[in-house]
Amino acid sequence: MKTILKSLFVLALAVATIHCSGESLIDADTDPNADTSALGTLNLGALHSLEDGTALAAGLDGHKELSTDLGFDLHLSEAQINWSRLKLISSGADPECEGGADQDVALDQVEDILGEDLVATSLGEIEIPLTAYCSFEVTIAPTPVSALKLHEGEDPGTGKVGIGVSFHVEGEWSKDAASGTFHFESTEPVTVSGEFLAEEDGQLIPHPLHFHGSETEIELNFGNHYDAWFAGIDFGADDEATQLSKFVENLKSGLHRESSHH
Repeated sequence: MKTILKSLFVLALAVATIHCSGESLIDADTDPNADTSALGTLNLGALHSLEDGTALAAGLDGHKELSTDLGFDLHLSEAQINWSRLKLISSGADPECEGGADQDVALDQVEDILGEDLVATSLGEIEIPLTAYCSFEVTIAPTPVSALKLHEGEDPGTGKVGIGVSFHVEGEWSKDAASGTFHFESTEPVTVSGEFLAEEDGQLIPHPLHFHGSETEIELNFGNHYDAWFAGIDFGADDEATQLSKFVENLKSGLHRESSHH
């Protein structure tokens, strides 16, 4: 399994920086009532950093060294998450959000957390109606088997590739004289929903994602504070199921839309 994951991940990195060829990634069952006569380009990305917003450089062999809130020192040797889908929701409390134009977008892109911090991994470039979106729903989940044939030399024709798990994280831990290994992996989807917010006068306020004025191209980046993934996990006392449960909850709470300005 580990060998397959590594092979898929290397292939994913090879295509992760390639933009789509102009074809829309939006599913055919998107709301048929949506006005698609005027479209704009949405550039999607994902970036990671420490919880305080700073970057952590990888070691010479590519690993990262972390310390947790419970005093465990971690040697992080592998860490990937699979961005599966994004839903943009056009209804909401803001009067700009009129509804009827929800967009459901297939991503199937891998983010390598051991890659450079604060540098965006491309999740795609899509065409969407020039309307306002009040909220979002992102799903971390395995790429469908039908799209995982690239490692066999069979291009599924989507221009995208992912991995067969939602996330894959492993390494070693130590504290005082104790030490061990950890391995977090799941095929269960992880879904996170939230309002679109913007920074105004130092505070985050609800503010729809939309195209301003004559804009026809905007960016949307999601972030992960990966050191917070391990908060509250007692590697010496918690069993594997408890560790995984805490990891998933931390992943959910740490996934966010990178702040933008009003």
